[in-house]
Amino acid sequence: MLWSDRRCASSSLARRVVDAGAADFNPLDKQDYTDRSRHYAENVAHRPLGPPALPVTLPRAFGNPASVIDAPTITNAEIQAARRIAKTNGTLYEDMRTQEQEDLIVQFNQTQASA
Repeated sequence: MLWSDRRCASSSLARRVVDAGAADFNPLDKQDYTDRSRHYAENVAHRPLGPPALPVTLPRAFGNPASVIDAPTITNAEIQAARRIAKTNGTLYEDMRTQEQEDLIVQFNQTQASA
């Protein structure tokens, strides 16, 4: 399948997709809007200006920062392995194809209960 065929298939599918969230619109009436605006303005007015204060003790993500700094770095072989994995994943990503609409429809067969 050519690039233009994929683009055509994906745009055709995108035209047929219905966004259910777009229909769920709940506008505020004037009174609710005024109440919320007042509430947010009061909250902002009571907050101190400037950056938040730092905690007295910083959280310790690692037991000893010096041991993390002194730890050996990754080897060149590990870097090459990560690059091979990334290249394989990139190839797999490029090979993915968009499914046609018929592939996305599942037919449910009704079975009758035997007596």
